[in-house]
Amino acid sequence: MLGLTEKLDEGFEQAVELMYSCKGKVIVTGVGKSGHIGAKIAATLSSTGTPSFFINPLDVFHGDLGVMTSDDVVLAISNSGQTDELLRFIPMVLHMQIPIIGMSGNPESLLAKYSTCFLNVGVEKEACPLNLAPTSSTMAQMAMGDALAVARQNAALLKTPGVRFFESDMLASQPSACYDIIVSNPPYICWSERESMDRNVKDFEPGQALFVPDSDPLLYYKAIAHYASQSLEHGGKLYLEINQRFGNEVKHLLESCGLDDVRIIEDSFGHVRFAAARQR
Repeated sequence: MLGLTEKLDEGFEQAVELMYSCKGKVIVTGVGKSGHIGAKIAATLSSTGTPSFFINPLDVFHGDLGVMTSDDVVLAISNSGQTDELLRFIPMVLHMQIPIIGMSGNPESLLAKYSTCFLNVGVEKEACPLNLAPTSSTMAQMAMGDALAVARQNAALLKTPGVRFFESDMLASQPSACYDIIVSNPPYICWSERESMDRNVKDFEPGQALFVPDSDPLLYYKAIAHYASQSLEHGGKLYLEINQRFGNEVKHLLESCGLDDVRIIEDSFGHVRFAAARQR
């Protein structure tokens, strides 16, 4: 699943924008195991506020094409991107000028070629020992579908589809845009604290996302505070999760970078857990 994050690109942003601006329904389609995943994605989209239903591409040839209108968006799922039943359905969708969000593990496929935007859900191999039964690939499809549903829901709540994903080194990044809000959960646990942590955290969470050197526990906060001071709009907000041992240090750091209204906030257990600040 972690490999999917490396494949997120402008295609995901375009897919969210298409679903956000859709005046009709999001019609999900697929065959076989991809069809089962498609039905689940359609149900998730509907339950999170996006009118959606699943249609088997075979049924389109027996009258079900009548449920589709030019106001709709089609989400077509195929691991190979070459599924014959699905590909015979695509020309009808194109003829009706309905946008297609293609989801496949093959960016060179015909589905990718004819899609308005494409989501790459390719996996290195299936969990099946023969590398045949759809296992890892269907999990990837489901994860991407859930991500789409939640991103579409957030777009509706924020009244904008403006979701943009990019990768950069926070310790070396220079601001390239201005923001109203920055939210971060950076690595903040000192390596010396590792042995006292629960195994369900340290055994399954990547260390790169958790730990900082004991010699510089505010390493990422320094970078984020500087970044925020340069990139937040006037009145923009910064929210951070912090190590409860360094609440005062984080507060002084944010103030020294020119941020205003700095607050250290406790969680529901009464532990120092968050910092908030505002750009002047």
